[in-house]
Amino acid sequence: MEDDPTARDASRALEFMFGPRPTQCETKKPVNRCQFPSHQAQSRNSRSAHVAIPGTMQYTSPMMTSAFNDVDTWIFDLDNTLYAPEARLFDQIEVRMTEWVVDALGVDSAEADEIRKRYWARFGTTLAGLMREHDVDPEAYLEYVHDISLDHLEPDPELADALTTLPGRAIVYTNGSEPYARRVIEARGLSGVFDAVYGVEHADYLPKPERVAFETIIARDGLVPQRAAMFEDDARNLLAPLALGMRTILVAGAPDDAPHVQHHAPDLAGFLRGLFPQGPRVMKSWRIHDTRQMGL
Repeated sequence: MEDDPTARDASRALEFMFGPRPTQCETKKPVNRCQFPSHQAQSRNSRSAHVAIPGTMQYTSPMMTSAFNDVDTWIFDLDNTLYAPEARLFDQIEVRMTEWVVDALGVDSAEADEIRKRYWARFGTTLAGLMREHDVDPEAYLEYVHDISLDHLEPDPELADALTTLPGRAIVYTNGSEPYARRVIEARGLSGVFDAVYGVEHADYLPKPERVAFETIIARDGLVPQRAAMFEDDARNLLAPLALGMRTILVAGAPDDAPHVQHHAPDLAGFLRGLFPQGPRVMKSWRIHDTRQMGL
């Protein structure tokens, strides 16, 4: 029988959207997919279902959307998540980190840069390493390293619009400081979009990816992790959220096959629009009346 290219293309499209037809419950060490809670198993299987409509970068898939049906708290990292890495804000921050280490520890620039990188890899942030190894003042450090120019950040009305379609509450949780986060949010034209902004100071200066840091923010905010989604550009910062019951989304150009990364969003606004293409789906009126702000 002659090969039908139309049927073959349709089959390939279906496989791209939903993955190959499983013949048995798949396992991938060290995580057994059969052991995931139902929403986690569904989300991992839908990773390949993020299909962008050409020219719009909007993701569509009923399987993907259903994985977020009961989410009412949307948690976003800040740097390289709410703006593109091409903005290169961390180039400025890293220079100031190195300068601070030079002054605080009395080392030369080369050694200071090596310390900065080593502490980031070992402790999650340079600050965490400096606090544990040298008992530095975190407030002075955060104020210095985040005193950077944001002049080249531009408002993003498409992202602002996509964020407002989300049901429930949207919050920011960053390893930076709250004042710095609010500066970035304002520069991106996202003021008034988020219901809360948490910096590393709100986690008692414990950084992501430490689980205790996430638990501290969860307790402070009062959110239910099983009804939350975490958006991050650093895959290691998604390990604790998944263990706590959250949906996990990597916001990055390249996907990551780590078992704790459930979804991939190379374009954050497009990903969010794809979840609720019909517009806002109101579940609670928190954006107008937040009971915590009212003291109830």
